[in-house]
Amino acid sequence: MLIFKEGNGQLPKKIKEAYDGTRIVLKANKIGWMNKQSMQEWVDEVWVPVLKDDESYLLIYDSFVCHKDEQLMKSLLENHLTEVAVIPGGCTSVLQPRCWS
Repeated sequence: MLIFKEGNGQLPKKIKEAYDGTRIVLKANKIGWMNKQSMQEWVDEVWVPVLKDDESYLLIYDSFVCHKDEQLMKSLLENHLTEVAVIPGGCTSVLQPRCWS
């Protein structure tokens, strides 16, 4: 998901046309950051579509405020069998999984 900073909160037509909407979720808001609304959109548009029925999941977030929304975490667990683990502040660089090539 890419979030663009746009004063009116809408994606410009040029940006919409530049990206393949089937491969990447594009959003815009006034600050260009993830917030509670865009976090819910990420769950609905990115996370939920890849889940398999009757399987449980662990989603690991850093401690950014919108990642720790109690209502969202409760909904993930109850509706999508997804437990959320939050990496403590200041520890992301140490605890974040890395890809080795």
